[in-house]
Amino acid sequence: MSANDLRRSIIDWIKLISSEVDQIAFERDAAGEMAGDELIEVWLGNYHPETFLHQRAFSATETEAMNVLHEKLYISAPELPTKLSELQKTKEWQELVQIAKDIISECGW
Repeated sequence: MSANDLRRSIIDWIKLISSEVDQIAFERDAAGEMAGDELIEVWLGNYHPETFLHQRAFSATETEAMNVLHEKLYISAPELPTKLSELQKTKEWQELVQIAKDIISECGW
């Protein structure tokens, strides 16, 4: 994977987290009933800002913004429901969606 591929992948995932409409499409088209769990687990499994590849793909400012999302998601994940319809109703997820929207705005994505 190149730095550009990683960048595109992470930005796309943040955009998915930021959009409840896209999350529903993701559930319908790809993830099925476990879409909520997959939204969380893919992010936690793929976000590694300490790697050289990540550091080539993102600026320090972008990484700082994404770290806010990562830390909140990491702390919240064990308590969040796995079904998307239930996940979207939680205050924690609504806060994460807003953080993702803020990142997109701050970073100009």
